[in-house]
Amino acid sequence: MKRTIRSIRCFPRHGEEVIREDVIINIALSDLQKAFGVDRDDPMYDVFEVNKLNDNLFRTQMGLVFDHSNYDYFLYCNLVND
Repeated sequence: MKRTIRSIRCFPRHGEEVIREDVIINIALSDLQKAFGVDRDDPMYDVFEVNKLNDNLFRTQMGLVFDHSNYDYFLYCNLVND
């Protein structure tokens, strides 16, 4: 059985090394789809940029703080075996 784990990864603007990763818990796929403006039938397996237009969900639901002037943030999805 595989399960889906989504996370937000933070990268320095001028680098490729992940400096922080926050696993998303208790946010429904439908809420993510709405925040990123994707169709309800999109499972959101792709990588999505987290920016000032869509980061409110993570700030309010997870208490994350974003510094978009110095870092880039992306939503990742991983399928893992249980």
